[in-house]
Amino acid sequence: MRLGKKLSVIILIAVLAGLAAACGDDDATDTTAAATTAAGPTTTAAEAGGKIVAFIPVTTNTHIAEWARGAALAAEELGYELVVIEQNFDQAEQDTQVQQQLGATEGVVAYVWWPSDNEAGVASLQALSESGIPVIQTNQYAFPGTEELLIGYAGVDDVLNGEVAGGLVVEARDWMVANGIEL
Repeated sequence: MRLGKKLSVIILIAVLAGLAAACGDDDATDTTAAATTAAGPTTTAAEAGGKIVAFIPVTTNTHIAEWARGAALAAEELGYELVVIEQNFDQAEQDTQVQQQLGATEGVVAYVWWPSDNEAGVASLQALSESGIPVIQTNQYAFPGTEELLIGYAGVDDVLNGEVAGGLVVEARDWMVANGIEL
């Protein structure tokens, strides 16, 4: 992969990370604006080019639909075609889609992996990685032990979100105890 393409893929990773973080926002206009302005300088299809194939859950879910819309805009801005392959939160279906896609890799420069089931999807992630095409995981951290199969992660920090939520629950409990409220 040429340096220009590698740089474009890295920029796309940053854009996808911004998209994933912004998808929590209820204002769809702001989500798109944040994603497209984060992309920086654009390249033409002749300079970058190629397909980025994203394996994602179904876009009837509004959060996922916003992600897909923003990712498509960012990819287009960078001169790539985003091909979205959806499944209805069904890992077996997604595994089949991966096998089908691996038979048609011409022009594919990167994969975006949003597994339906992170643990059950490890074999598909491994197959994608073994294709030699870079794989970027989104929405959930890599299953432990599979980190080397990915070139990056683009998404929210669910671990930090869980720690913050747990801390808030403890604070609420302490406040209730201090104010004589029985648990």
